[in-house]
Amino acid sequence: MIIPQQIIQSYSKFDPEAQLVFQNFDEPEGSKIIEVGSQHCPIASMLSKCGFKVTGIDLRTWDQEKNYEHIQSDFCKLPVEFLRENLGTFDCAISISTLEHFGMNTYEEEFSYEYYDVIASRYVYDLLKPNGVFYLTVPFGGKYVERRPHWRVYDWASLGDRLFTGFVLEKFFMAVVEELTIDGMKYQPGTVIPIATALANVAGLPHISCFAKLRKI
Repeated sequence: MIIPQQIIQSYSKFDPEAQLVFQNFDEPEGSKIIEVGSQHCPIASMLSKCGFKVTGIDLRTWDQEKNYEHIQSDFCKLPVEFLRENLGTFDCAISISTLEHFGMNTYEEEFSYEYYDVIASRYVYDLLKPNGVFYLTVPFGGKYVERRPHWRVYDWASLGDRLFTGFVLEKFFMAVVEELTIDGMKYQPGTVIPIATALANVAGLPHISCFAKLRKI
């Protein structure tokens, strides 16, 4: 199902990374979807309105219209009952600008764990059905950088090692998510840029994100 343009436009004031998913989302209507990090962007709410069966997971309480199942939990410490009932049952997973924060104490979780993003990616894999799809955005640059307690910026090698293992990569591109000037050229949020431009981001700033559509094999 292609998300109707009038619905996409109604959420245009939100995170540009959400727009990358809106514009590339094509799952069948009625699909069972899990969103990892559902507190800020309106994706879970929007997809529920479109007829999808959506579960949102976040450390924080929901701050939007509650028309989907919201579970307030550390995604890597989901209730045993939820895992028992839902392993291998989701058609699709979505994570928008979320995994780069996992284990970094960004939200004052009072712990730090270097490989929490890796664990989260494995949980997503396990929750998806065979052939299930994972829509993902994270900051991207020319080298892997950790800026505690805020975020990670991934390079190509770290994406493969930490987040993509076990998945087939179906679509991948980079886009600016905050206004940015590179070599005298100003880029507006949502602008797709060449990989060579993205690789120039070596300072560890999260102004460029990669969008990946991954499929469980």
